[in-house]
Amino acid sequence: MNRSAPLAILLVALATAAPSQAASGVRLDATPIWLGDMALDGGGKASSGTLLLRGATELPIDDNLSLGFDASYQYIDWSFNEPLSWQGQAPWDNVQRGGVGVRLSWESNSGWQYTLAPSLNYAGERGASDAWGWGATAIASRAFAPDLVLGLGVGVFDAIDETRVYPYLMIDWQISETWSLTNPFSAGPAGPAGLELGYHGVGNKWEVGAGGAYRSFRFRLADDNPMASGGVGQEEMIPLYLRFGYTPTRNTKLDLYLGAALNGKLRTEDRNGNLLTEDEFDSAPLFSINFGGQF
Repeated sequence: MNRSAPLAILLVALATAAPSQAASGVRLDATPIWLGDMALDGGGKASSGTLLLRGATELPIDDNLSLGFDASYQYIDWSFNEPLSWQGQAPWDNVQRGGVGVRLSWESNSGWQYTLAPSLNYAGERGASDAWGWGATAIASRAFAPDLVLGLGVGVFDAIDETRVYPYLMIDWQISETWSLTNPFSAGPAGPAGLELGYHGVGNKWEVGAGGAYRSFRFRLADDNPMASGGVGQEEMIPLYLRFGYTPTRNTKLDLYLGAALNGKLRTEDRNGNLLTEDEFDSAPLFSINFGGQF
């Protein structure tokens, strides 16, 4: 990564095809995420602290067409304590991820809504080069009842020397006056495309949710990485959480997440895509706070 890349990363983010949280104005979110000690099966421990910044806006073009913009930046501070699978050395240092994307949404006269969201993405360890990639998501959704919106989506991403395809279900179901089933918020620790069951019967400003998702991220390793110069790192896990949400005003939101990351896996590949080392962990505590507002 060249020396100007950290400044450029501040302007980039992963675009999502889910409906924007910023129907008008600009939605801004800051989300620190702490992942506690992961006891690696091969010996040693790992942990991480993350800061996720995200912005989104939606601009109506006419009654049926809108154009959205998404941007985010994610900094992950990894810490390793004698990971024996990597001869006691940290397999990677700090990692940065981000991207910029546009989102075009069109609603047909029959009630179907179609969304296409291409993006330019970055994912690399500090000191990495050739860490840029592209992505695109598409979704078709429809209101099948006043309280039920369903859709099918697919994401295609150039995930650092590997093209990945992710089909997913979009759901917005108001089961009753107090219960709902939706996809998790994009700026939360689970990210989009999972499921969350929410309860809204604890007062006008409070809500509780429980959810989870599958996460798998690949990133370019630094050119001077002692274990796999110019190779690829990967983290994989299933975050499950309880969410406590508080809405002090109409345009601001605070969410507290308590949970665990399960079935985790960390791996490194060389610059030719050959597996070098892989280690697993059963579970790790997860804690996050999301500060969000619409302006």
